[in-house]
Amino acid sequence: MTTRTIQWTLTTGKLATVTVEAQTRRVIGTDDWIGEISKPCAELTVTGHVEGMGILGYSLDSYPRNAPAGVVATIGCLGIKVEQYKQIKAAMAECEQDPEYQAYVAAERRAAKLDAEYAKHVSAVEDMMTCGGKTY
Repeated sequence: MTTRTIQWTLTTGKLATVTVEAQTRRVIGTDDWIGEISKPCAELTVTGHVEGMGILGYSLDSYPRNAPAGVVATIGCLGIKVEQYKQIKAAMAECEQDPEYQAYVAAERRAAKLDAEYAKHVSAVEDMMTCGGKTY
């Protein structure tokens, strides 16, 4: 799991922190006998935190509505300016290079390709079995 942190000081003097994390396992439940039950995944988690206010959001919105001038993105109600936005996007790109993350994404792509090939095969078999869709 790769984690990157970006920090800057707001105009109010408070410290803003954005954490970008590439998650490769998701906890889906717990069991008294087995313990933690998790499954593989490939997710980027972006968390915005402001000193004294706590966590303000969990996702990066690149097209904020009614945002003040200079704000190009938001995380919850935390406004992100161009400089910080570029740093966050660079951190996201860096986290996506995690080997486990890349392996899961590659496996998903292979599975999607196999699914498409199988769907094509099913369509061909259905076409053959119905004599090209003709009914007699």
